[in-house]
Amino acid sequence: MKIVILDGTDDDLYRYVGPYAMSARHVRQNGNPITTSDKHRWYVEVDDKDRAQGFCSVKMSYNGLRRRIGNLVLPRDAKSFTPLIAQVIREAVEAEAVLTAYVSDDKTEWFRRLGFRMMRQGVNWHVMGYKHDRTRSDDTEA
Repeated sequence: MKIVILDGTDDDLYRYVGPYAMSARHVRQNGNPITTSDKHRWYVEVDDKDRAQGFCSVKMSYNGLRRRIGNLVLPRDAKSFTPLIAQVIREAVEAEAVLTAYVSDDKTEWFRRLGFRMMRQGVNWHVMGYKHDRTRSDDTEA
């Protein structure tokens, strides 16, 4: 497995994410459509045949100091997806960015094990934040 990183408007993004985004089953199961913009960076785990096995997007603030994980599609075995999320975390820590994730009920425990904590609990979806020593202390919107 390898990780491909793409900008939110990269033409290759649609090749990897399109089959999920266009699937009525996925939209019903996820409850939200998959969206992107020039503020998104995508992390796609691909197999040896260059097919997406799982992915997530990270929406960046204009200066990159606030980042939110969203559009998360995991393979059946979430543990195999940990290196991809670990890369997202590593990049946020290196940039001293605030990292949050928009997480469904069934993924909250997995995110907790990765070092995220609950920030705002919703009915089915929650906002979780990653706590690291180098996180900016201000809470202003970047």
